[in-house]
Amino acid sequence: MMRLAANCVSWPRHRVSELIDMIEHERDITQKTFKHAIGPESYRDIEAGLGYGECPGLTLGNDWSVTFHSGNLAGQRVYYVRHSGIEYVFTNDGTLPGAPA
Repeated sequence: MMRLAANCVSWPRHRVSELIDMIEHERDITQKTFKHAIGPESYRDIEAGLGYGECPGLTLGNDWSVTFHSGNLAGQRVYYVRHSGIEYVFTNDGTLPGAPA
């Protein structure tokens, strides 16, 4: 299971160039691939955290404003969802790769 590490709004300023590079080289993936990559628990968490379930019939997977992606961040494969222009990045341990412990 992968965990949410950060979103672009809370991204460390000194690492913005890494975020830009990740986005510029992103790979579009399906909702199914994203859900499988991050795991069902993390998927439920992000879906609930973004307010899905409050509007009957609207889900993360069928929202027109949502896209799913994979990319590389500091040499690590990451997966992210772009919701209304904000990237929510998932990593293996829930921290940004290359960040100090």
